[in-house]
Amino acid sequence: MGLAAEDGEERSGNFPVVSGFNLLGDQFDLPDDFTASYNVVILIYTQPQQNDVYPWIPLLDEIDADFADVQYYELPTLPEFNAAARAQLDQWMIGGIQDEAARARTITLYLDVAAFNQVLGIDTTDEIQLLLITPGGEILWRETGAFSDAKGEALQTRIRTLVNE
Repeated sequence: MGLAAEDGEERSGNFPVVSGFNLLGDQFDLPDDFTASYNVVILIYTQPQQNDVYPWIPLLDEIDADFADVQYYELPTLPEFNAAARAQLDQWMIGGIQDEAARARTITLYLDVAAFNQVLGIDTTDEIQLLLITPGGEILWRETGAFSDAKGEALQTRIRTLVNE
């Protein structure tokens, strides 16, 4: 799979088939269940990384409002814990996220993180990962880490280009 381009640039490749539940209890089989033509996905590996997610949200809300065929999701990407540990983690997330729309777009993945990241060409869980994905799983753009104006502009430019094609 060709995932060697620089961050923020278009890359070929596909999002692997995975399943998870959002914080409302709805099951998602991804990438098939992504609801828009273009889906911004934030992969979050640890709770402290949520601090890197928050600065992205105003831009993602703006994009969501401006482009009918764009949706965004937060995907806590966690190891395959046992059922009791999963239930506890899910309850903590539900307790920390009061907004129902945020709960609906937060889909927790419990899986082999190393294998998942390998398919995606991701070599670290030290930073959040952002991907722009079609419902067919094609990865159209990616970025790593905390928000910056340059990263936000790169995402907006890529979306504008795709929507206007």
